[in-house]
Parts: sequence; structure tokens; C-alpha cells
Amino acid sequence: MVQGTDRPDVGGDSFFRILDPRLNIFALANGMDLEKGGGVRRLTWFRDGSERGIRLTESPDGIVSITPQAWRPGHEDSERRSAAATELAEADLAREIGPVLEQAVEVANNL
Repeated sequence: MVQGTDRPDVGGDSFFRILDPRLNIFALANGMDLEKGGGVRRLTWFRDGSERGIRLTESPDGIVSITPQAWRPGHEDSERRSAAATELAEADLAREIGPVLEQAVEVANNL
């Protein structure tokens, strides 16, 4: 479960039900881990001495927020986040997930 979420996964009515297979493929193709927790997903990887990630958070109104992150290994309290989080409606994200994630990877790698 993604740190900072204590509720169970949101289940069948969640947009992640549709998005999870695509996130899983992206993670496998890019050597990342996919963490899952209630209404939150995070792709994580290690680069240049820092853990890096892309946090996807689903809101009740159908918006998914995508936030690139970086932190020192074992110290998530040292987390740095991009100020330029992307927010997309679920319908747009389903269509544009690949390019959006690739851009978020680039931003996270530069944090």
C-alpha cells in the first residue's frame, strides 16, 4: 500500500480498475514498481542516488492528479515534489497515459 493511505483500495467503481493494467505494463517496461493503495497509485524507481516516483491520485469528481516525486532512500520525509502536477479528466488520461507518464518520468528524474 502506498505510504500515507490507510484506506483499502477503492475497488470496482475506481478508474484505476481500467488504468491499472496500463500502469502495470508501463512499470514492467521501464523497470519500475507499481504500488497500490486506496485511490492512489505510485510508480517508483531508483536513479542517481534517489528514489523517484509518480503519484497518481483519483478524486471523487473524476480527476486524476499526477505528481512526480523524489526522496532519499529510506527517508520519504525528504520527499521533493514537482510544483507542476498534471491533472486530467479520467477520459483524457485513458487516451494519453503513455505520453503523460513519460513526461512525469522526465520531471521526476530532474528533481
